[in-house]
Amino acid sequence: MPSRKKASKNDMEISKASFFPPQEQDCYEEERLACLLKSMHR
Repeated sequence: MPSRKKASKNDMEISKASFFPPQEQDCYEEERLACLLKSMHR
């Protein structure tokens, strides 16, 4: 059963990766980091 959970999590990662093109995903991650840094500086 644990292996099945792991597989479903991997499936989610794969579907997430296919939903976002790699470049757009990187930009999104960078924007999130930038927002996080801004909120920390306040």
